[in-house]
Amino acid sequence: MAIADWLMIIAVLVGPIIAVQLTRYRDNLKERKERKERKLAIFKVLMATRAYNVSWTHVEALNRIDLEFDHNNRKEKAVIAAWKEYIE
Repeated sequence: MAIADWLMIIAVLVGPIIAVQLTRYRDNLKERKERKERKLAIFKVLMATRAYNVSWTHVEALNRIDLEFDHNNRKEKAVIAAWKEYIE
């Protein structure tokens, strides 16, 4: 077998694996971006409605904090702690 044949076999075997890994990487980047945008949207709503504590959008944003913020993330634990203190 010639070198070209070996290269073709390697390309056929490795090509799909690389393609799947690249797709997963892109999906992870997209998911992280969407998660960050949702957190930013919560912040914007809370800042826009901070004078109206009984506003439906304000309450909804407060309720979404528990869903969107990670309890295991060290930085986000501070947000959750402040949220719990505010609720109490």
